Amino acid sequence: MKIQLAPVKSISTTFLGWVIPAWWPWVFVLSGLDVFWFTHLELVDSLLNEWAAEFIPALPLPGKSEISFLPFMFGAGCLMLLFFTLLATRRTPPPETAIFPDRLELFDGKTRRTVYWRDIVVQDQKELDVWSETIGTGRGSHSVIRMDVRHGQQRVPQRLYYHLNPAGRVAPGFRNKAALKRAWLLALLRARPELRVDLGIYASCNISPATLEYSLRNTLMLWAGGAIVLLTFAATAYALADFLSALSVWRFLAAILACIAASILVLIVLDKAVGEYLFILPESPAVRAARRRLLGPDTPKPPLASAYPLVDPDEPGSAAMTPRQQRHEELIANAAIPAAYPWDELDGDDWYLLLDKRPDFAPHCRWQLLDGEAWAMLLPEHPEWAEHCDWRKLETGDWADLIAAAPQFDATCFQHISWNDFDGTDWAGLLASRPALLPHCNLRLLDADNWSYLLLFQPDLAQHCPLKPLPKGAA
Repeated sequence: MKIQLAPVKSISTTFLGWVIPAWWPWVFVLSGLDVFWFTHLELVDSLLNEWAAEFIPALPLPGKSEISFLPFMFGAGCLMLLFFTLLATRRTPPPETAIFPDRLELFDGKTRRTVYWRDIVVQDQKELDVWSETIGTGRGSHSVIRMDVRHGQQRVPQRLYYHLNPAGRVAPGFRNKAALKRAWLLALLRARPELRVDLGIYASCNISPATLEYSLRNTLMLWAGGAIVLLTFAATAYALADFLSALSVWRFLAAILACIAASILVLIVLDKAVGEYLFILPESPAVRAARRRLLGPDTPKPPLASAYPLVDPDEPGSAAMTPRQQRHEELIANAAIPAAYPWDELDGDDWYLLLDKRPDFAPHCRWQLLDGEAWAMLLPEHPEWAEHCDWRKLETGDWADLIAAAPQFDATCFQHISWNDFDGTDWAGLLASRPALLPHCNLRLLDADNWSYLLLFQPDLAQHCPLKPLPKGAA
């Protein structure tokens, strides 16, 4: 399978420089309804009376004054809401989403955050690692994509909107929404083949769980299942028409309960009895084997949820630490070095955080557990530990972070890589700390985001920027 190295970035919908919200067509829908209502009042009144007499004979219809006034207030209120939301949307830069082979970058117009694929934790054996979660209740509820990401010695929930817009549901739409979702799922699976992803997410991204190619099978099956459930509801209601001939509250409630029960029964049958024939199930043995042939082996020693306590900002009190976490915190707080501490129980992440706060524990460290990122962060403050470093573990980005903060490792760096190995993001970080390296840089590698970041720290380099005009906020 060919792996795309270039990032896939969101493309906001704009008109004459204005960012257009994804819900902008509703402006025309509501305006059209209002115009039609007030230009055809007599027709609307007669139609409503006919429909009420036909379908709900016992329900009295309001007079003409109510029919005219209520839709006007509703339409005017919605138009005002859409207008002011549009103004609020325009006051900040448009949100951005970028998919990289190793990470996801989200910018909501104010803050930028990064999710590295390697930090997504694996849940317990019978649970999904990336699943759909419902937020809120009632009409305000909505579904999001949920996964847990390790943050230091804890894990925090990362919730993504299904359109991957970090600014929320009421936000400018992305013109390449479908391509962006597929790129997100494929990058996630290529980096972490072992992750178990919800069937609904594959369907939303139009990706086959077996071939990882464009496929509408699961998507169409979900829509068909929903249509069958609705038809079952309507058919049950039609079958109970005689029962409802004498309209009463109790008969109405009984009919609704009967319709719901029939729909749930059909849904259970579809899921349990024929689901495996209708859907490509992501976690069936055959499909997992097919994905493994495409993606390769699982990530060695992936982060496990059991090793990181969950801290959810939306659920106070969820920050209780595991015994391992408590022991680790006690170790850091202990002024003396414990004589008989079980050092072998610490992994690479433990040692990175421990050495960062307690360098006096270095004689006990199992150096081979540290990865390239940890070495890039530790060596600038403690170059004397370089003799323990396995330089082969450092990726290109790790080398860039290291020599940006510690030029004394330049010679070591270029025994393993060359200037040409750095990409635009690496060069932005390097030049932000060491502008003297500019002669070695191929400036064509830096995109608008790289220049925007670089010029925050080195505004004097604006004269070398080939992008005209400069990105907003660069100067």
